[in-house]
Amino acid sequence: MSDETQNNIQQPVWHIGVVFFAACFLFAALAAAVKFSVKTPAIDADRDAALAKSLAEIRQTEEVALKYPGWVDQPRGIVRLPIDMAMQIAAREWQNPDTARKDLISREEKLNAPAPKNAAPKANPFE
Repeated sequence: MSDETQNNIQQPVWHIGVVFFAACFLFAALAAAVKFSVKTPAIDADRDAALAKSLAEIRQTEEVALKYPGWVDQPRGIVRLPIDMAMQIAAREWQNPDTARKDLISREEKLNAPAPKNAAPKANPFE
């Protein structure tokens, strides 16, 4: 081999490594700059807003159901009572256990009776 080819082979290649690391650093800096400068909207932002609105409606409906009496099934005569009101009525009616037991059995039979034919099922507002 000639001296000229041996000199080319034996030259250090450290400058290629420096250029490689400089390019990697430059790429990382550009990627960070793009990430922090470009604001992208959340993918499900509109869906999150709809879910939050639905959740607020559900909580409001549940709060009304817990605090105020209302009809569950008016044709059958089934009502919804707040817990404290129901406990007061139960304490008053269970002063005589025999009468209260008979009344409870009759209400249970009334609850499990088939629904009237003319009553259409109530649609769930959250479906």
